Amino acid sequence: MSQLLIVERMADEMGVLALAKQCRGDYENNKRLMDEKLWAGTHYLTWFDEESGRKNDDIMAYQLVDVFTNAQAGISEAMYAPERIKIVLDAIWAANVKLGNGFGATNYARADGDYMSDAADGYGKYAIFTQNTIILAMTAIYAGDFDRGLALAETTWRNLVLKQGLGWDMTHIVHSNDGRKVFGSDYNQQSVIWFLPSALAGGDAATPARDGGIIERILKAAKLTG
Repeated sequence: MSQLLIVERMADEMGVLALAKQCRGDYENNKRLMDEKLWAGTHYLTWFDEESGRKNDDIMAYQLVDVFTNAQAGISEAMYAPERIKIVLDAIWAANVKLGNGFGATNYARADGDYMSDAADGYGKYAIFTQNTIILAMTAIYAGDFDRGLALAETTWRNLVLKQGLGWDMTHIVHSNDGRKVFGSDYNQQSVIWFLPSALAGGDAATPARDGGIIERILKAAKLTG
């Protein structure tokens, strides 16, 4: 849905009005379906098969990623009501973050706040996607939940760097029991940490490069000490 808003803006600026209209229509329709079909009271369902009636009621930790994506793209349109964002974040913190034991947020958790079954998640019920946890932290920061978001980013990164001793070989997945590296040496995914200055400033992805931003301040500090 966030991508639809981004492409809509691009199409508007390029004068491709038919595409912009299509994106807007798809966005409004998907937003309506999410509210009508996927809202579970405390979180959004991961999926719902209307034909069979089957649904996945597990809590996905990153279901509000559009808040982060829109903010980084400089899109101010509210995709979710503020009170609903708070409800979802509270559910995620009570389940996924709690089960992460200070090392991040588990990818999924049961709606009652417990770990999933062994077979329910292909990555494993103890899996924490570290880069996605950082995005969750920034999502919370953009949503005004500054303290919890910053604390989550700090503890996740503290485990990676100080406890696990990782540098350029940042891992993709850690175990929620002890924070140990489970899979992947994908530093490129951990580059999401460089969006944190924008989130802390409440700006978009270009904020650090603007006048007075962190890049200018770093360059000035380097000249003073160089």
